[in-house]
Amino acid sequence: MHFDLPSLMKLSELQISLPQPDDRWGASTAQCWASFPAVENSASGGLPTMEGVISGDSWLSVWSKTNTLGKQVMLQHLASVIKDQSMNQPGTPGFSHHDKLLASRALIHLLDMIEDDHVEQSIDEAKASTTHKVMALSALMTYNAPIQNLLPTVVRRIYGKLDSSNWTQIGDQWKNLSGQGRLGCFYAARIIHVVRSSRCSHFGTPVSLLRAVLVLWLYSAITEKFQDRFMYSPTAPAVVLGPKPLNQMDNKAWVDIGWSRVKLPGIGNLLCAEGRIKLLDDGVVLMRSLKDWGISTTYAQILLRLRASETYNAGGR
Repeated sequence: MHFDLPSLMKLSELQISLPQPDDRWGASTAQCWASFPAVENSASGGLPTMEGVISGDSWLSVWSKTNTLGKQVMLQHLASVIKDQSMNQPGTPGFSHHDKLLASRALIHLLDMIEDDHVEQSIDEAKASTTHKVMALSALMTYNAPIQNLLPTVVRRIYGKLDSSNWTQIGDQWKNLSGQGRLGCFYAARIIHVVRSSRCSHFGTPVSLLRAVLVLWLYSAITEKFQDRFMYSPTAPAVVLGPKPLNQMDNKAWVDIGWSRVKLPGIGNLLCAEGRIKLLDDGVVLMRSLKDWGISTTYAQILLRLRASETYNAGGR
């Protein structure tokens, strides 16, 4: 959801009330709609505005008071805060470290609410829930990944332009934020699992999937290349990323400590060349399944080219 607001106005200044909950929009008759209680204005405790939500840090309490569109607006604002494009896009408002910390916490709590919602849903509600889940996971993945823009690295890898000094620099960036980077990998694996197991029709799904595959690919590559810096406790149990939310994961210590056995469903050991090739194969299949969006074809080609470079380098060893 993009408002194309001029640089003189921020989303936090938008005083239009967030949309009413979906049940009001879905009323089958006028009589059914009229049976809902009247909604007072925001000043009287009725429909909230984005200005009020942001200033009051009331994301959790407002979540259930608005509809799918309102929830997407809330998620996009939080994602914009923690991604903070002000350095790359002049005129874009910047955000403080405190703002980003509050936004990441809000996203984590909202994600927990979405993933813990076991109420039976209609098809449209399930699609909306999947969209919200992917949006939150994607924002948290980008926030925690030590390198946010991976495409330049991928292109150089495809064309054989990544030398040992480049890899050392990338390894240093990840090593300095290794726990945070592993958390980014966790969210990346969750995105792949959600796309594989749900119908994802939102236009932002292809780019979220591409970033998720690339984050895991890069983590695997640097972990194999610098084993003495990234692999610990070879006797530790394997951690399986993807199927379970963080609060249900069996081996959460992996995020803080890290060890050598990391698996993804259908892929097996991620931290080797064979695992990366399987990851890219899986990514291509999933990307092609998102055929409603033409950009998925381009992204699938990127993954195929990256796979070819992995195959070439694996064969050359």
